[in-house]
Amino acid sequence: MSDRDDFSGGDTATDDLEPVEALEELLEEIVDGLRLEADVEVVEREGVLSGRLDGEDVGLFIGRHGQTIDAVQHLAQRIVFPDGPSVVRVVIDANALIALIAREPESDAVTVHFAGWISDAVELHAPELARYEIANALTRKVSHGEVQADDLPAVWAELDAMPIAYHPLTDGVETISLAISLERRSAFDAAYVALARELDAELWTLDGPLARNAASRGFPVNLIESRREEKGDDKG
Repeated sequence: MSDRDDFSGGDTATDDLEPVEALEELLEEIVDGLRLEADVEVVEREGVLSGRLDGEDVGLFIGRHGQTIDAVQHLAQRIVFPDGPSVVRVVIDANALIALIAREPESDAVTVHFAGWISDAVELHAPELARYEIANALTRKVSHGEVQADDLPAVWAELDAMPIAYHPLTDGVETISLAISLERRSAFDAAYVALARELDAELWTLDGPLARNAASRGFPVNLIESRREEKGDDKG
């Protein structure tokens, strides 16, 4: 009969070895020390490392009342992340913020992600451009009767209350180059991608074409999927 044991190593960071390699090496040494017949597997998902043992008598790894695995988790944190867990950062596209504060159909999907980021203490960032894009979108919505002018102070106050750090443009040439490589007609979208690269963060957007195009080129861009997106009606 085969037992399987899992534990999480925490958020990723870098040291002499890559975090995945460091955790795998540590687990293999412990397996050898306990003389276990087990395979070691380390995976990384959404910034979290998980180590897995698959084999016979893995209960020895857990120990009495879980004392051994607790000690291993503590040791893994100290070795793999000597400076503590790394900060997780997210760059959020203006279209997601507009959907959130204007109660657009995509707002439910954005709310789920936003609540998760806040709960996990994720740092939220956006280029300063986002505030202008949001102001422009709200202007259009007031003109079309989708948002009442009297509601603007409360809507903008909601935006101001969000824990988002805004950043000025620091490298216009890089932003233009990114826009060209992404085959975009505007540098606006590239400003978000450039900021994500600068901060070693992921960009989350409601723009389906941007997400797919950027991801296919290796950029850290993710799509906030909504019912509208699932039906193929991309938000540009």
